[in-house]
Amino acid sequence: MASMNVTYKIQSCSRCGKQLFKAPAGSVSLGSPLLTCKRCGISYVTDMRKEWVDYPVKGVFLLLPLIFPLIGLITSLIVGDEVIGVITILFSSAIGLCYFLVHLIQVLASKKRMKDSDYLTKLLSMGAISDADYQRYMEQARN
Repeated sequence: MASMNVTYKIQSCSRCGKQLFKAPAGSVSLGSPLLTCKRCGISYVTDMRKEWVDYPVKGVFLLLPLIFPLIGLITSLIVGDEVIGVITILFSSAIGLCYFLVHLIQVLASKKRMKDSDYLTKLLSMGAISDADYQRYMEQARN
């Protein structure tokens, strides 16, 4: 069996060495770029995370609650058993709905963070956003 070696990029606290964030090399996670060490309380900015608000919501994201039941329906038709089909459709529907809700909560949390002037000021002071981005986000927060 072939194994796949994944290399990770790790951000650690420069004071105490505690691991703050770990992600596959070359990937960007969505969430707050501010990290705070739980051991010594120092805040850091990571380039491995971007705010959700910077990425438009994709159509597939909105269709997930419909795509997963369709997969369940196709699986049930292939298997040919009604009971297994209903269970498959319900199970896949629950997965699609949960996936959708988790991402929706993350998007809403990002939008809320990006309307907080203190958070935006901290991002600006730590170099996570430019002056132009700061002005744009502040204007959006006022509206």
